[in-house]
Amino acid sequence: MLKSPLRNLTGDNISEEIAITVLETVKRTEEQDESSFLSRIGLVPLGLFMVALGVILRHIDVFVFSLGSTWMNILPCKVISLAVLIGVFWMCRRDQVGPILGLTNSNLKANLLVGTILGLGMYFCINVLSMILYFFIEPSVTLQFSILIGPELLAYTFIFFAINAVYEEGLFRGLLQNGFRKRYGARTGILFSAAIFGVWHLVWPVHTYFTKGYFPVGDAVVMVVFSGLLGIVFGVCYEKFTSRVSLIGPIAAHTLLNYFNESFKVALDTVVQGPDLSFVSPTHMALGLSIALLTFASCIGFFWKFRLEQVVLVSGNLLKRDLLGLQKER
Repeated sequence: MLKSPLRNLTGDNISEEIAITVLETVKRTEEQDESSFLSRIGLVPLGLFMVALGVILRHIDVFVFSLGSTWMNILPCKVISLAVLIGVFWMCRRDQVGPILGLTNSNLKANLLVGTILGLGMYFCINVLSMILYFFIEPSVTLQFSILIGPELLAYTFIFFAINAVYEEGLFRGLLQNGFRKRYGARTGILFSAAIFGVWHLVWPVHTYFTKGYFPVGDAVVMVVFSGLLGIVFGVCYEKFTSRVSLIGPIAAHTLLNYFNESFKVALDTVVQGPDLSFVSPTHMALGLSIALLTFASCIGFFWKFRLEQVVLVSGNLLKRDLLGLQKER
């Protein structure tokens, strides 16, 4: 098959170097044609396959090996899932690692700064502010701060949630959101990927059902809705604020929000690991939900209206003005 092009080229007195180049091109084309379907499959089917794989591995870690209640947590399923995701793109779709998975160093410092502010800000508003405000409204309750894990696990836990964030943002915002966007448009892409991201978190209410014999409907609804809203925030940040260039900001925010939720707690009366899904009174519930919804709405509005380049430009101008002011004062 590969000899005929060389015979024709040399017969027409074309240089051997050009002939070899053509042969190599033909060979690469044939290799691509015979390559795995993973290099040609659509983003949505590939994303749903990755979600199914992640669900299977996650349930094995939670229900078979019971790792969720150990110091290791469900790290193996996260590492394996991330390795498969990165491996598929690196081997079959290498040119899409940046455009689809969002793993790029474009405006790296600015994205990390925005992600840090977003993650810490959301943690404070959603998990701490409502507790503090309710304490002033009802001082009879006990307000307490706790470190939920040992000091020796703080670094490990951060690494775990960083791996988790890279995996989940690459899967839900990168792969699925981009896939749905190509089919149905930007807004639908954000909503669809966020909805799947919310349902993804049902594993823990399901775990409660199998271990304690009851299904916490209220907790499940709150977890799915809040996770879905969080997915919308990260999705708008990626789609609008960073113009689908980078997922570093959402990855940083996702890491810090999970890390502080699981490691540190400002709570009323009872301290539980993870986000608080129960409320001590209707007033506390109304206060907490109002602050959470206001926080989500504010983040979505900001990321929808502004662009990262605008923020960087304004910040740079303000910094220059402050420096000039200091120089004049001296």
